[in-house]
Parts: sequence; C-alpha cells; structure tokens
Amino acid sequence: PDKVAVWGHFQVQGTKVVVIAKQDWHTVKLELSIQPSSIWGRFGALSFDRHMSSASGDFDEYFSHDLVEYKVPSEVFRYLRDRRL
Repeated sequence: PDKVAVWGHFQVQGTKVVVIAKQDWHTVKLELSIQPSSIWGRFGALSFDRHMSSASGDFDEYFSHDLVEYKVPSEVFRYLRDRRL
C-alpha cells in the first residue's frame, strides 16, 4: 500500500462539498463551497467552510469527545477540473 495516499470519499450536493479522508489513526472532514463565480470563471473556485478532525471518526458536534475544529482561510482557491473524477 502507498503510505502517502489517503483513502476517503466525497459528496457533492449543489454547491456544497464534503470530503472525508481516513487514515488508521485519524479521520479528517472538510466542508467546502463551490463558488458560482470567481476570477477563474464559473464554478472555478472553492472556499473552506469547516475543517475538522477526530481520532474516533465521530463528527457529531454534541456527542463527540475528540472532535477538533480548525480555523480555515477566508480566501477562495482555484478548483482544477479533472475529467477522470
């Protein structure tokens, strides 16, 4: 197995994207927004809404005992489309 690769999945609903990346010892959750317009064109940028991690993989805000939420940048970043995805 590739020690650099991280397994995960993503879900897109409208302009909201949730990415879950998992390693043996930790799980990370990213909540992103697709920007409808930007300097890179239509739907050409993403912004971070939330960045969280949990050793147990439990992201319930009320009941998780190990949920950590991180600060996210306010700037948008370029989204590069890939036809393989």
